[in-house]
Amino acid sequence: MEERIAEVQRDVRVHYSDVAVNLLGLWEHRGNVELYFKHRYQPFNYRIGKLTEYFAFPFVKAVLNDLYGMEPKVLSAALVGCDRRSG
Repeated sequence: MEERIAEVQRDVRVHYSDVAVNLLGLWEHRGNVELYFKHRYQPFNYRIGKLTEYFAFPFVKAVLNDLYGMEPKVLSAALVGCDRRSG
């Protein structure tokens, strides 16, 4: 996580002189959260140069409440079995 935060700081510092990156949450077992987030909050997408993964929200708390309300994604035994390859 530290490496990703440093990467974001480097990317954004090219466009802004004063940058502070704060981790607001971490959603384990939710690999789909990025796709969900980009779709749901597309109107708030905020491009920075060629960078497209940034967003500007007037009310961050509402977004965090939405994300924290998601249930953990736990695969059923049947779905876990689908990933195994027979040899």
